[in-house]
Amino acid sequence: MQSADAGMAVARQAGTVQTLAWNRCIHGWARAHRGDVAEGHAEMARGIATSQQIMGEVALPQFRTMMAEILLLRGDVDEALTAPAVRDYDYCAAEAHRVMGACLARAGDGGTTAIAHLRQAMAVARAQ
Repeated sequence: MQSADAGMAVARQAGTVQTLAWNRCIHGWARAHRGDVAEGHAEMARGIATSQQIMGEVALPQFRTMMAEILLLRGDVDEALTAPAVRDYDYCAAEAHRVMGACLARAGDGGTTAIAHLRQAMAVARAQ
């Protein structure tokens, strides 16, 4: 969180909106993982909205995947299932497959679909 705080401060000084949005998303994600899920979710949503306002499309698959993880922490499995962008050409495909596998397992699909996503996550990670 300290790193994201520092990143936000530098981004504000430099006037770099996308860097500020990225660091806000990281900060929100970390905050949620540290137990403040509601505020982490709100901060993540603000970061995503800022990124979308400036057409910051490159990072959106990663942001959506991070949001899915927050939604899982919040216990909102159905919404988490719709958040990640699982595509093999995304730079965050391994993470998206891992989170999708976790979402499906939490939703009660401990079978082949969840396992397939987890295996795909490992395969993509190894290839990267």
